[in-house]
Amino acid sequence: KRICNQTMIKFLTPNGADLISREGIEKANNSGVSFSNIDVYIEKIKKYIRLTFLYSKNPFNNHLMTFCMGSDITVATEEKLEREKKEQYQKNLIIDSLKRAETASKAKTEFLNNMSHDIRTPMNAIVGFTDLAVNHLDDKTKVEEYLKKIRSSSNHLLNLINDVLDMSRIESGKMSIVEKPENLSEIMGEIRNIMQADINAKKLQFDMQVS
Repeated sequence: KRICNQTMIKFLTPNGADLISREGIEKANNSGVSFSNIDVYIEKIKKYIRLTFLYSKNPFNNHLMTFCMGSDITVATEEKLEREKKEQYQKNLIIDSLKRAETASKAKTEFLNNMSHDIRTPMNAIVGFTDLAVNHLDDKTKVEEYLKKIRSSSNHLLNLINDVLDMSRIESGKMSIVEKPENLSEIMGEIRNIMQADINAKKLQFDMQVS
């Protein structure tokens, strides 16, 4: 280790120090390695230094010789670190974008799956009440009642379709929320009408009370 002064030696990592030990030099020479580079950062002078160790044999006595040269690689190293930092930043942006895209895709899939089920309910109501109206053409009161329920289910179906169309507005940030008073009893009544056809078809009983 006398080939470099103590200022350089103390900044070497254990692996770097091993390279310039007698054993390390002999190993490098036996394996045909003619030189080794070790990059160190010296905090005191804020510099990156590349230590180049040249291995050779004295032709007169066959002793191993090692020469050490130091070169300032601060500019090149800092440029490299800056490039790596920018590359990592771009990589992180791409990873974040992919995650957001995957999340959005998953949300769309879940939305469409739920929507397909939700659309089926008012469609069943429309078909069911249409059949009931056809079977009771002689009863004007019942036909009017069924037609009202068909209209209610149709409006609900239209709202669901509009929700699908609103997906593009949500993605573009153009979706706005409008707050207005609603009648909870009417909403629950419409829900009951929409579900009534399925309830009747499955011979179930559905009771709802709104106070």
